[in-house]
Amino acid sequence: MIKKTLFVILALLNVYLLGATHNRAGEITYKHISGNTYEITILTCTRFGVDADRDTLDLDFGDGSPIVQVLRINGPDVNNNGVPDGEFIGNDTQRNLYVTTHTYPGPGQFILYTEDPNRNEGIVNIPNSVQVGFSISSMLTILGGMNGHNNSPILNNPPKGDACFNKLYLYNSLASDPDGDSLAYELIESTTFNNAIIGGYVFPDEVEPGADNTISINELTGELIWDSPQLIGEYNVVIQIKEYRNGVLIGFVKRDMQINVLSCQNDSPEIQELADTCIIANTVLSMSISASDPNGDLVTLEAFGEPFDLAVSPAMFNQTIIGNPGALNWATDCEHVRLSPYTIFFKATDDDNVVQLSNFADFNVQIIAPPVENPTATPSFNFMELDWDNSPCQNATGYKIYRRIGSIGYTPEYCETGVPASTGYEQIDLVEGWNNSEYTDNNDVPFGNDVCYMIVTCFADGSESIASEEFCASLEMQIPVITHVSVGSTDLINGEDTLRWMPPLELDTAVFTGPYSYEIFRADGFADPMTLIETTTPSTILNTGLIERTYSSLNTEGQANTYVVKFFNDGIEIVPSNVASSIFLTVSPSDNLLELSWQVQVPWVNSLYEVFRNDGSGVYSLIGSTSETNYSDTGLVNGKEHCYYVRSTGQYTEPLIPFDLINYSQEECSRPFDSVPPCPPVIEVQGECILEDYQLQWTNPNNYCADDVTAYNVYYTPIIGEEFELLMTINSATDTILFQEDLGNVIGCYYVTALDSLLINDQGITSQNESAPSDTVCLESCPEYTLPNVISPNGDDNNEFFQPFPGYRFVESIDLTIYNRWGEPVFKTIDPDIRWDGKHSEPLVNYFGPGEYFVPDGTYYYICIVNEITLQGIEPRTLRGSFTMFREGKKRFE
Repeated sequence: MIKKTLFVILALLNVYLLGATHNRAGEITYKHISGNTYEITILTCTRFGVDADRDTLDLDFGDGSPIVQVLRINGPDVNNNGVPDGEFIGNDTQRNLYVTTHTYPGPGQFILYTEDPNRNEGIVNIPNSVQVGFSISSMLTILGGMNGHNNSPILNNPPKGDACFNKLYLYNSLASDPDGDSLAYELIESTTFNNAIIGGYVFPDEVEPGADNTISINELTGELIWDSPQLIGEYNVVIQIKEYRNGVLIGFVKRDMQINVLSCQNDSPEIQELADTCIIANTVLSMSISASDPNGDLVTLEAFGEPFDLAVSPAMFNQTIIGNPGALNWATDCEHVRLSPYTIFFKATDDDNVVQLSNFADFNVQIIAPPVENPTATPSFNFMELDWDNSPCQNATGYKIYRRIGSIGYTPEYCETGVPASTGYEQIDLVEGWNNSEYTDNNDVPFGNDVCYMIVTCFADGSESIASEEFCASLEMQIPVITHVSVGSTDLINGEDTLRWMPPLELDTAVFTGPYSYEIFRADGFADPMTLIETTTPSTILNTGLIERTYSSLNTEGQANTYVVKFFNDGIEIVPSNVASSIFLTVSPSDNLLELSWQVQVPWVNSLYEVFRNDGSGVYSLIGSTSETNYSDTGLVNGKEHCYYVRSTGQYTEPLIPFDLINYSQEECSRPFDSVPPCPPVIEVQGECILEDYQLQWTNPNNYCADDVTAYNVYYTPIIGEEFELLMTINSATDTILFQEDLGNVIGCYYVTALDSLLINDQGITSQNESAPSDTVCLESCPEYTLPNVISPNGDDNNEFFQPFPGYRFVESIDLTIYNRWGEPVFKTIDPDIRWDGKHSEPLVNYFGPGEYFVPDGTYYYICIVNEITLQGIEPRTLRGSFTMFREGKKRFE
C-alpha cells in the first residue's frame, strides 16, 4: 500500500511540474534471460512534441523490491541530456521504449506495473480523460523446476489505429508466443492509479449504443471488430492477452490503446481466407497470399508471427510490387517440431490518402516430424529384436513402441501423428534417447501369431512423429501354445475348466532330447499369483497333438481363471507358454434391458463372440453376435430373470494351428430393472418480487424424454453458495408450478429433480430413480423499509408513532438510534416496528416527581442500520435522516 501511495504522489507531483503527458497507448512485455533474470520493456505511445515528455518511467516489479526508474532507450538524443527522446512514428505520435533487467528471488506470480499522470485529452469514453491517470500491468509467472521458463507474447502490430465514422473497423495486435503457449484475448476496462478501474469508463459501443454499434474481440485470434463507430472522436480500449500452458493461466499482457474515429469514406481491404495446414519438418511451405480493396486502393501486405523470428531457418515473406500477391516461403526444420501449431498473421493495409485501414487474416501451421525408416523385427526364440534408423530429427527425446497381434494395414492420414487407439495397437514401452534405435521385446510376445509393430518418435513437449510403417514377424513354436481355456461348469466351489495346449512343434529335438514334461499353473482372476496345480510325468516322446486337461473344484462363477503351461527338457525349464484366461461375463441390469460385457486375456485373436440366452426353460438359444466385448439385450420385461453365456471363436495366424479356437464363458444371470433416471426438468421463474407473485414453473419430462415420472423433489437454500436441502416432495407428475404462498420464505435458490415410478431392483429393494438437478434459479429479494419525516403523538390516533411505513419487507432486524439536535441519544431499538411515541428511552425523576419524560417538539435525527434478507445473507443498509415532531398541548411531564 505504501508503494502504491508513493506512485500516486510522484504522479501528482509530475502533473504540477510538467503538465499533461498525453499517453495514447502502452504495454509491458518481458523476455527470459537466464535463471530468474528477465528483461522487461515498457512501450508507450504519446503525443509528439508535448512539454511533459518522460525520459524515465517508474516500474514496480511485483516482488516487493524497490520501485525503479527505467530509462528510455530509443530515438535520438535531441535534448543532449544523455537519454534518447523517443521516435516519431507519424500521426502526431511518439514511440517510447523503456528497458531494464531484474532478477527475481524465486518462483511465483508477479504483477509488473507502471503508471503516469495523464492520458490524452478528449477521450470520448473516459470522462475528463486528461486528468485521469494512465496505468498498465502484466503478469509474469516463474514456474521453477523442470517446468520451463516463460516469455510474454510478442505484439507485432503497433498500438495505434484510425477508424472511419460509420465504417467497419478491424484491428489485431498480431500476438505470437515464443514458448508456444496458448493465447486468449478479451476486452477489459481501462485503469488509473493503483490499477483501479476508471470511474465512468464505458466501452466504445456504449457511446451512441445501438444495433449498428458493437465492438468485440475474437477470443482465439485476437481480431477486434468494431461495427461501426457512431461518433467522431478518440476512444480507449484495453486488450488483455492471456497465456495458458497446459490449460493453466501463467501470464497476461494488457495493451492500452486509442482508436481515432474520423470523418472519412474509406473501406477496409479484403484478404483471402486461409486454411490451417501441417507440413513435415525438413520440407518447404510455399504459398501466395493476395488482397484487394473495394475502393480501388493499392494494398500493402505484411506477414507477422513467430515463424519469422525463429533463430533457425525463419519464414520469409515478400511482396515485390504493391498490389501483387505476396509470397510466403518457409524451409522448415526439425527444430520447429512442437505440440502447438505456429500462427502466421497477414496484415493488408490500403493507401487511402485520409485514413489507411487494415484487414487481417491468420492460419495455423503444424510442423510434424517424419516417421523413422527401415524398421525390422527379428524373432529370437521367445523374444523379438527390433531395429530402425535414427529419426532425422536429432532433437527427438526417444521412441514409443507399439504392438498388436496381426497386421491391420494401417496408413496414417495426412497430418496424423502417433498411433490411434482404433488400430488396436498398444504402447508396450518407451525408449529414451535419439540414437537409441534398438529394442528387445521380451514382454510375453505371443507365439503362434504374426506380431506387428509400429515406432513413433517423441519429443520433450509431448509432440510425436508420424508413425512408422507397420512391420511384423512371428516366433517359432518352440514353446507350448495354449489353445483353449473354456468353462465347462459354473459354480462358486465346484466349477470346471477345460485347458488345451499344443506342444512346442518347432522345437529342435536334436538339441533338446528329453525327457519332456509340463507344469500347469493357475491364478484366480487376471492378476493373482500363479499356483502350481499339476506336474506331468516325463516322457521321452514329444507329443505332437493337442493336450487336454480338465480341472474341477474351481470358482468359475465369481472370477476368471488364468493359466500358464511351463515346458521342461530333462527337468530344466525351457520357456513358458503365454498367459491365457477363461472368458469372464458380467451382466448389468437396466430399464428393460441387460448390458453384457466380458473380459478375456488370450494370446490369440478372438474374431467372433456369440451370445446365448436361457429364458427359464433350461435351453440356451443364440440371440446375437459381435466382434466387441459387450452386448445389449433389449426389449426385456423388468423383473424377469435371464441367464447367458458367451462363446468365442478365435484363431492363431500360425499355419501349424489351422483350426478355430472355441471357448465358453461361465453362465451369468440377472433381472432387468429401471435403473435409468429420467432427464431433469427445465425450470424457470415467473412473476416479480415487488408484486409478490413469484412462482416456480418447470417442465414435465413425461412430455418429451420419459414415460414414468411420478413425482418431483424441490431443493432449496436461502443463501447462494450454501448447501441445498430438500424443501418438499410433490407426488404428481403434472403438478409443475409452485406459487409464492407455497414456498414460505420465498427468497433463495431452488432446483428440481424428477422421480420415476417405484420399482423393485435386482436386490429385491424398492427404489426410485432421481434425475440430475435442473438448472438452479434464484428468487432475489426486494427489501423495502422507509421511515416518515413527521410524527404528531398527541393522542388523536394519527401519526402517533415514529414507525416504518406499512408493508416493509425482507428486513430481519434493525439497529436504530434517535438523537436530539444536540446529538444526545433519546431512543434506541432493534425492533423493525419501532413504534416510538416521543418518550425518552430512560424514565426520569424530576421536580415534578417520578414520571415519563416526553421529549420536546422539534427536529430529531436518526441513524438506522437495516439488516436486509438477501441471497448473499443478511446485508446491512444504513439510513440517515431527520423528522419533525409536534404536539398540540402535550406536556413535557406527566
